[in-house]
Amino acid sequence: MKILLIGEYSGAYKGLVEVLKKHNHQVLWIHDGDSYKKIQGADYYIEYKYIDVSNSILKFILKIYYNLLDFFGIKGLKQILSYNSIISELKDFDIVQLVNTKPLSGFGSLANLFLVRHLVKNNENIFLSALGDDYNWVVSCIRKQPPYSMFDRMNIKNFLKFKYSLLYVYGVGSRKLNNFVINNVKGIIPGLYDYLHAYKSQEIPCENLVPLIVKPNKLYTGLSFDSGPIKIFHGWQKGKDLRKGNDIFHKAIERLRMNYPDLIEYEIVSELPFDEYVKKYENSHIFIDQCFSLDQGMNGLLGMAAGKVVFSGFDEDFIEYLGVDKNKKYLINALPDEDMIYKDLEYLILNRDEMKKISKNALQYIEEFHNEDRAYIGYMNIWLAKI
Repeated sequence: MKILLIGEYSGAYKGLVEVLKKHNHQVLWIHDGDSYKKIQGADYYIEYKYIDVSNSILKFILKIYYNLLDFFGIKGLKQILSYNSIISELKDFDIVQLVNTKPLSGFGSLANLFLVRHLVKNNENIFLSALGDDYNWVVSCIRKQPPYSMFDRMNIKNFLKFKYSLLYVYGVGSRKLNNFVINNVKGIIPGLYDYLHAYKSQEIPCENLVPLIVKPNKLYTGLSFDSGPIKIFHGWQKGKDLRKGNDIFHKAIERLRMNYPDLIEYEIVSELPFDEYVKKYENSHIFIDQCFSLDQGMNGLLGMAAGKVVFSGFDEDFIEYLGVDKNKKYLINALPDEDMIYKDLEYLILNRDEMKKISKNALQYIEEFHNEDRAYIGYMNIWLAKI
């Protein structure tokens, strides 16, 4: 089949492109690099070009300017036209799949609407991967439909820290873009349980979850848990502190450092390009992801694929949905509770054999539930049933 993939989410489509080509499909992949992650592999990049200045005052003014463009939905409306030679050729594909209702995240709602309208007009079978911030997921969190979410800590003092996510609901044109996409796709395919929960909570029909493709990285699994300090790796996305719970983890780990200074080493990594980031946790034992999610997300899955003991979401409802062995610990289900996180960390560093078991189980989990064959069959079953 001739397949067009639009967008990227933390490396989620890299594996999908590979497996589709492996099965002799003709694949065209277009994305914008996924912000600072600078993810490689696209056939074409449609990137928003920012003005580069060194003056701090001009930087501040431009930041306000870009925020206003984002809010009014007009960011990149002129720039998107410069890519029209590429966009005009995006027609007559057997399958088109968007990674998000706003597949070019660097552009505003109206520029994305321009792209999606063209795709709908010139392609019959369009699907949506429910991944990343989108209108329906953010609405679900605001309505407190999941048991806990990043918006639990939003208040009048800190709401500006949530502006990126809130734009998906309150930005000009955001709802129109969302509704246009939802009304013109043949299927909504959640990539994580959080999105399945969000769409079903709002009674929006969607397909069964199709897992993200993650390959076990056995190059990292020779790391010894037997001697030396336990290395804790914390990937900290600046600006997403409150939604990921980085501050909660940090407080718990700092307490741990005070009480067990000789037993742990702690590294915080922030805003690196994707290829550099995945190299940074090579020698770590414990991998900090997030504590407001029901599922792991790509970051947590990468940690598990490298045999790390991951702190991330692993909600009981998700466990039941997936049908995994409830008696096996594949990762640590991190809740937004500093004391609980501290106790889990303390238990691990004092019980290294437990970390060995979790590391082994994590690799088995990735091999069973996130292998390329499972994802490929999941997508093909949905696509072929709908076209």
